[in-house]
Amino acid sequence: MVTPELWRAASTSARRRIARAGAAVALAGSVAQDQAALERGWIAVDAATGAPIRPFAPGAEDDVRVAMRFASRIYRGADARRAFLRRMRATSERLLARPEARAAVRGVARSLLRAKTLSGERVVACVRRSVARARS
Repeated sequence: MVTPELWRAASTSARRRIARAGAAVALAGSVAQDQAALERGWIAVDAATGAPIRPFAPGAEDDVRVAMRFASRIYRGADARRAFLRRMRATSERLLARPEARAAVRGVARSLLRAKTLSGERVVACVRRSVARARS
């Protein structure tokens, strides 16, 4: 968690790195849900444009809200913030295309389904186990 004190003490480049990482992580859940739905054929396609119509993803609005808070920390204009969020979503999509990352997401999702909530330490342990399994 980025505290106000940490944010104020950080350099401009550190603030940008924090904002990019925070926004990419915030959007990663929605990206993973979209990818899983697409793999299963659960996404409809707009007949006029051919663009996928995203299903309702619980919590997605909160994810976007968190990502937007990071964007507003480093960009004043609405257009710049939206462009930033598009870039961070693309970053999340690229990262989740990696087999280790996909394995980590699946492992965390399975753990969340069982436990309903996870501490930060449990998420880290779950990710490490999932990545190790994917690499072996």
